[in-house]
Amino acid sequence: MNITTYTEQDKQFYPTPKSLLKLIENDFKEQLKCFHDEYKFDIRVLEPNAGKGNIATHLRDYWGRYNTDITPRCKVDCIEIDNTLQATLKGLNFPVVCDDFLYFNTFTKYDLIFMNPPFANAEDHLMKAIKLQEKYGGRILCILNAETIRNTYTIKRQELKAKLNELNAEIKYYSDAFNSPDSERKSSVEIAVIWLDILAPKNIFNSKVFEELDKAEKINFRVETPEEQYELIRLGLDWITALVEQYNRHIESAIGFFKEYEAFRTEYYNRYDNIEGNSYKSAFKLVIYDSDYNDINTFIENTRRKYWKTLFDHPKFSTILTSRLQSELSSRLDEMKNYDFNERNILRLMEENRVATLKGIEEEILSLFDTFTKHAQYDGCDNVHYYNGWKTNKAHKLNSKIIIPFYGAWKSEPRYVGNNVWNMRRSGYEYKLDHYEALKTLRDMSKTLNYLAKGVSGIQDMEHLSNIIYSQFNNGNAKNIPTEHFILTFYKKGTCHIKFRNQDLLDKFNLFASQRKGWLPPSYGKKAYSDMNSEEKELVKEFSGDEIAYNKIYNNQTAYLIDKNELLQITG
Repeated sequence: MNITTYTEQDKQFYPTPKSLLKLIENDFKEQLKCFHDEYKFDIRVLEPNAGKGNIATHLRDYWGRYNTDITPRCKVDCIEIDNTLQATLKGLNFPVVCDDFLYFNTFTKYDLIFMNPPFANAEDHLMKAIKLQEKYGGRILCILNAETIRNTYTIKRQELKAKLNELNAEIKYYSDAFNSPDSERKSSVEIAVIWLDILAPKNIFNSKVFEELDKAEKINFRVETPEEQYELIRLGLDWITALVEQYNRHIESAIGFFKEYEAFRTEYYNRYDNIEGNSYKSAFKLVIYDSDYNDINTFIENTRRKYWKTLFDHPKFSTILTSRLQSELSSRLDEMKNYDFNERNILRLMEENRVATLKGIEEEILSLFDTFTKHAQYDGCDNVHYYNGWKTNKAHKLNSKIIIPFYGAWKSEPRYVGNNVWNMRRSGYEYKLDHYEALKTLRDMSKTLNYLAKGVSGIQDMEHLSNIIYSQFNNGNAKNIPTEHFILTFYKKGTCHIKFRNQDLLDKFNLFASQRKGWLPPSYGKKAYSDMNSEEKELVKEFSGDEIAYNKIYNNQTAYLIDKNELLQITG
């Protein structure tokens, strides 16, 4: 049996009891989670006055495992003045980086200093730890005699207490912590356990590149706004000019960094890496977006892609485009990374896409019309009005109520019965409303009609639509759900009854589709009824119903007749 004896020389040596370490861990659980919250999965820890390594061993054994509730894995450095205890620590595979903590100086950044200093001069050791952590910022967890901060009879203790107040230290007191059954050396002294979170100096991690950019920004402000910026502002797209300015600053800062990196790397290599011909391995390696090509062009291309994507995903674009149009726009990202992100290229892209966009919008409107009319007699519902069209007798239009197949609103799920999870069994199926699946179709329907709604109806806000469907479905209701354009009823058999809420919008929808399909002459709605021949008046009668209904369109052409330029205003 080994018996540990203590001489007068080591009267300040009180090994930290495991029970106290566990108590500290429980009491400071929220503080210790800080490393996890900062996504630090490996931290560097220093234990001054490590003694036999109780704290270091505890950190390695208990905090060394990945524990999402407490802390990440620890790499512990130790300091110990006693030669015998140094050997003990080395035998436990802990590096002993210094013998006397009060003379310790290092460039190493420690995330945590966990210490149990000698009670006799604990104030010196804690102030030393604070100075070390003030260099980079870091945490301290310190065990010391409570009298050190309660009985401030010396100037050093007064300075320590003032410093603890300044740093908003959290302090907890424990009685008989060193009198527990597992204490190797017992003492009835009351202790204080101090937690400090020391912030890094404000300027320590400041980038010289950004400092220079900020200085230049104050001096080199724009005197004139480029023509392209004026054009974007005229279109109400000020946010694009701001995004371009952000992109420019982003790239300029990166170029500044690359220049500094290359200059530093080259000089470092010449001075230090090539010592004694050891040039086989460089100390620094730059990895850009996980690419094998680590040059400035790789960075710029990836950054361009990110900004073009930001542009394409902006609500002024994305919320009004249907899924197909969004997909087509996104498919161009790899192409667009080759083009500078500036106002001129953005305007050129918008101009190049005008025809394609117009065609896409027309196709979306006609596709929705075909979807509705294709299923207009679905489930016995006859809601298509047939008429003899211009140059054809295969003309038709929608009435205000239709029924279409709609399988996304209700989904079948297994039904389970039982008293608890251990005896649950499947008993048939049940239907549940699924707002997510329903919205996939409803959003595209509403967005498409939004192209036509201006002048005759309100615009369906997609977020409002989502809230309505979610709220109604969440309450178990699938009938008579009002949206901006429709009143909807969903049936479990897989149908949806759709009723248009605004007759003017429906008229505009029918008029647009019939004209694009060639069922109505281009002059329909633009020609006075009194100037029409008998054949044209007969067409009015079959399509619009009577002269009064036709004149409603004729007298308000801007609301009912679609101009191509109106369709192209998709960013408004």
